Amino acid sequence: PSDYQGWAYGLKKAGYATNVRYPQILIKLIKGYNLQQYTLIAMGKMKPEEEVVLNMPGLPPAGQVVVEGKVDSGVADRPAVTDPAAAAAYPVGEFTINKTRVVYVKAGVSLLAVAGQYDVPLPRLLEFNDMKEEDVLVKGQLVYLQRKRRTGANEYHVMRDGESLYDVSQAEGIRLEDMLEMNQLTPGERPAPGERIYLQGSAPSRPRLL
Repeated sequence: PSDYQGWAYGLKKAGYATNVRYPQILIKLIKGYNLQQYTLIAMGKMKPEEEVVLNMPGLPPAGQVVVEGKVDSGVADRPAVTDPAAAAAYPVGEFTINKTRVVYVKAGVSLLAVAGQYDVPLPRLLEFNDMKEEDVLVKGQLVYLQRKRRTGANEYHVMRDGESLYDVSQAEGIRLEDMLEMNQLTPGERPAPGERIYLQGSAPSRPRLL
């Protein structure tokens, strides 16, 4: 029970994690925050009053999060989002967009924790959200709990300044690959602000790009 390094590599071997560096990341966090002491306390091998809070160089202090490369000394679950109003725009907990289950997840939250909370396998969660390998979200965003729809609830979406096609697919609850095909676009292209991205059928023409 006290061999946390063995458990970290065992979890990876069992296929629990998709990130090839899962054991190293987990072990670094356990060492950096001295988390193994809580196992010892639970096993009666250490007294609670002997707890020592440590921070490893390169990790933010306990109770703090990193926002855009800087330590945020405010509330630990404070979101870092492109649009400051984004978090307030969505309800707390599970809701639906385009008849698809979704939650708004704040910056600094582990997708592994989200997958566990909503009983969705992590590989499926990544697939539903057009992600490859993610550990902790660097900014707040919508995270879908089931596969997004092939078409949107709205006829089109008007691009805003600084918005990406991925942002649109998440905001509208539509699969990124289907949206790209409808609009004659390829991954990585960035339509100009004000351009229409069609969500229910083929666009009359390709949108103007930046």
